[in-house]
Amino acid sequence: MHRALIEQHFKHLNPERSAYFAKLAEVVEAHPDFGMTQNVAFLVLEKALFCMPLQMEPEQVADRLSAFLDAHRSSLRAAMYSREFLTGGRNVVGPIAMRFAAQISSELLELYNRGELSEGRTEPMYRFAWPDYERPDFPYADPDDETVTG
Repeated sequence: MHRALIEQHFKHLNPERSAYFAKLAEVVEAHPDFGMTQNVAFLVLEKALFCMPLQMEPEQVADRLSAFLDAHRSSLRAAMYSREFLTGGRNVVGPIAMRFAAQISSELLELYNRGELSEGRTEPMYRFAWPDYERPDFPYADPDDETVTG
């Protein structure tokens, strides 16, 4: 029932992101730690849906979400029982959800920096080439170096 909070956005997501969050929804529904807080979990996921990275396994994200909800229980409760929540809707939870997305991003960046996470690419993300496709020293050529050809 609560997963409808995120399912309504699937039509606005690319297929990979939609499939990832559908799997994450299944994991959250089956996760024993959520119990009576599934509604809050899906509320946070709804607001983090468009910006959260997809490199972490859904099971790991669910574990981190459970810990996040425990750690931020008071701020979530304050947001959900605020006048803004009653009058303005679920957007009041947005800043808290962004903290969760930032936490996931930070953890992934740490894993990547330690060499424990690969981005899955075999070639560089950025490549300086044009117009000097054949020059192996581009863009680092020293214009004063006489050994540089071209």
